[in-house]
Amino acid sequence: MNEEDLQGLKEWFSEYTNWLISSKNGMDERMYFNNHGTSYDSQVATFAIFAGQDSVASMILDSVGIKRISRQIEPDGSQPFELRRTKAMSYSIKNLRHLIENAILAEHFGIDLWHYESDKGGSIRLALEYLVPFYADGKEFNYQQIGGIEKLDTDLYELLLLASDNYDSEILKEALDAIPASPPDHDFFHLLNPVFQ
Repeated sequence: MNEEDLQGLKEWFSEYTNWLISSKNGMDERMYFNNHGTSYDSQVATFAIFAGQDSVASMILDSVGIKRISRQIEPDGSQPFELRRTKAMSYSIKNLRHLIENAILAEHFGIDLWHYESDKGGSIRLALEYLVPFYADGKEFNYQQIGGIEKLDTDLYELLLLASDNYDSEILKEALDAIPASPPDHDFFHLLNPVFQ
């Protein structure tokens, strides 16, 4: 890609970021308390960083603690907005992935979402620890999950790989050995998570 094309792409993402922030569609997504809102944050922050709008990205990421973690994660690590859905485990993992994406992006601005803890005690670490027993210990999942939870073990395993170095948690470290999933070796994972390249 030449410099002219790269600049054109950055300008396109700059305009798209502005649309996400100012349009009714974007504002509606931003107001969701479940994974829609968390995904919105990670997308806007990513696009803004690429487009050179660091102030936008920093503002979005600085609000993730209060706006997402505090509202979405209970003291036991559960995510009620996701557990009430028809694919409760899928959306719990999906929302957690977006929170982890935000934590990785926030490092760019010196914002520590990895260790953010809400007033009631919710955190990314606790959300991970909440999900682990359903895969590592065979604990029964008593929420609706169309299609079952079995095929989601690799998705959780990938999140553990992304997060475990940030926590001194025996639960998370042991889960990497206990969950019967293979380490991801597909190119897509490495493209999305360059920390492993």
